[in-house]
Amino acid sequence: LPEDAISSVKFAPKSNQFLLVSSWDCSVRLYDVSANIE
Repeated sequence: LPEDAISSVKFAPKSNQFLLVSSWDCSVRLYDVSANIE
């Protein structure tokens, strides 16, 4: 998880499998929700 507060959460437009999470510490992470991995 980000070290700072989450600023945005978005699912991929054509699939609910991928989730992008950005935070105020300027990090962006891509999660594969179906595989439960980052």
